[in-house]
Amino acid sequence: MNTNSKLLIEVENYVRHLLLEILDTNFLYHNIDHTLRVVKSVEELTESHGLSQSDSETLLLAAWLHDIGYIKDAQNHEDMGMSMARDFLEQKKCPEDRIKKIESLISATKIGHVPMNFSEKIICDADCSHFGQIGYHLIAEHLRQELIKRGVVSYTSQEWAEQNIELLQNHHTFHTPYAKKKWEPIKQENIKKLLKEKAFSSNIGQKEKDISLD
Repeated sequence: MNTNSKLLIEVENYVRHLLLEILDTNFLYHNIDHTLRVVKSVEELTESHGLSQSDSETLLLAAWLHDIGYIKDAQNHEDMGMSMARDFLEQKKCPEDRIKKIESLISATKIGHVPMNFSEKIICDADCSHFGQIGYHLIAEHLRQELIKRGVVSYTSQEWAEQNIELLQNHHTFHTPYAKKKWEPIKQENIKKLLKEKAFSSNIGQKEKDISLD
């Protein structure tokens, strides 16, 4: 697949400018590293499932653009990102039907969205691909620190482990065959590590409580 079309290069340059030069540095998770990870994951998924060049490129465009809304409105970043993406793509004379597809793919990354087609399954799996990666715990910690720095919420290590266990066990599912085969087993290992971390933190907390009672 040719991934060096003029539009794709222009979008990449636009997004790199936004996320490297304009985005607030308190975004320790929702930054260029996350976007690059999603782009790479989309490449893996589209290649493994044999999507057409056109569909693959549309997904890559959406992957680059899916979090640019954090520049202006973190709370409603998907809707803001859709608006920003449309403005940029219209300037580049992108066909309306492709713009609508990209908007739908960005919208599909909203928390709790149920994918309606295979392309949406790909973008959802790519956005959460770190759940099934060895470096998950470090990436998750970046998100915890981002939430703290932005004054959104502050979790202790134990509370954060509990939040992540709840998310991975009860609220997240990989959708594509590739993700289920390649990423799900690592996700399960990450859950085991979180459960051990939670148990360890609980034991430490109980020992500290016991000492204070002596």
